[in-house]
Amino acid sequence: MLSSELSRIISANQASLSSLEGDLLGTACGKPVKTILVTSCRPKEGKTTSAATMAHTLATVVGKKVLLVDAHLSAPVIHDLFGLKKSPGLTDFLLYRAGEKETIQSTEIDRLKIMTCGGASEDSAEIFHADGFPAKLAFLGAQYDYVLFDTGSVLASSDVALMARHFDGVVFVAECEKTKWEILDLAKEKITNVNGKILGVILNKRQYYIPAGLYGKI
Repeated sequence: MLSSELSRIISANQASLSSLEGDLLGTACGKPVKTILVTSCRPKEGKTTSAATMAHTLATVVGKKVLLVDAHLSAPVIHDLFGLKKSPGLTDFLLYRAGEKETIQSTEIDRLKIMTCGGASEDSAEIFHADGFPAKLAFLGAQYDYVLFDTGSVLASSDVALMARHFDGVVFVAECEKTKWEILDLAKEKITNVNGKILGVILNKRQYYIPAGLYGKI
């Protein structure tokens, strides 16, 4: 079951994300987008809840088959948000300790599946840098319409840059009025330096200083 906090966030954001698939395809310039890495410049900008909301919207509103993967190995929380067991999961799948059927869990939504972070690993960077990672990612991409990876923040983890080049696109989450453009530009450069493709930015925690309903009329 979804946690009450995640349910509240999804309910609040789902209307604004109703055009999500069109936005993703539009930024891809006609190229297929199936595997998406969701990240931020720094911790606590809301990327995990944004990734979960994106996955939920693509499954329920757009009607796609979606896999949400917790690749934030140093601080995983997706298993708590969805009330699932933490392992076996991603690390076990990548290290050949468990297969697809053992590591992918169902949710209350038929089209939405979850791969939690999995058991402990001594070197997360080595996991994502290993030769087998692209093949594993491609395998998952062949099973689902969309595969979303929730990761650590770009400037706090080397894992993200190692992973980004293997995905069809990267989505940044930036906290409104907190994330400076210089920091976002630096994070963007780390992704583009490894040939990662940035699809766009989610502006999170936006503040409305006049009634939200008036914004479209101004």
